[in-house]
Amino acid sequence: MSFTDLLKIIILFIVTSSSFGGIIFAVIKFCSNAIAERLSKKYDLKLQKEIERYKESLDKTNYVSKVKFDLEIRIYKELCASLFNVKESVLLLFPITIDFMPEDIDKQKEIWLGRYNTAVKDYNQYCELLSSNAFFIPEEIYTDFEEIHKLCKTQLTFFNISGKLQTGKINHISIDDEKNIYNRNEEIDKKKNELICKLREYLNNLEVLEK
Repeated sequence: MSFTDLLKIIILFIVTSSSFGGIIFAVIKFCSNAIAERLSKKYDLKLQKEIERYKESLDKTNYVSKVKFDLEIRIYKELCASLFNVKESVLLLFPITIDFMPEDIDKQKEIWLGRYNTAVKDYNQYCELLSSNAFFIPEEIYTDFEEIHKLCKTQLTFFNISGKLQTGKINHISIDDEKNIYNRNEEIDKKKNELICKLREYLNNLEVLEK
């Protein structure tokens, strides 16, 4: 009998013995328990993450009555329409792009006066809407509307002293002030875009309470 045959007989004896069978069973049971525990921990971790995500979504959600929701929608529609108007009319006082003007100075002054009157009208409407609805607007959003209001007011003030109404050109303010004027134009446009994004996110997180 060769050594290989003897080894096979010994292995067969060990496998068929009751004591070794118990060892194998114990090993299998231990491994099963370990695998089950690991899967359980993995499931618990996944469940915990789902719960955290759900809690986070609840934290971001604002529950309001339908009456309040409809009121806010109306306010923001009117405010945004007014904001677009005042932004466009104020930016036209100091246009960044090419602005075609007639050569006649009197006609130029007439155009500037018309633009100024439109900007003042749009600005006053915007101020009235903002102040009359201040109570219903969250503070952070109101502050953003107010910042744009202040920037537009500054542009109107500088237009008055710029000389455009008298000569059709900027000639009564410094180069630095003129540079700041055009920087404010860009700031107004930037703040308007940021505010619209913030409003969209805010309204998307409103959840209407059912009766």
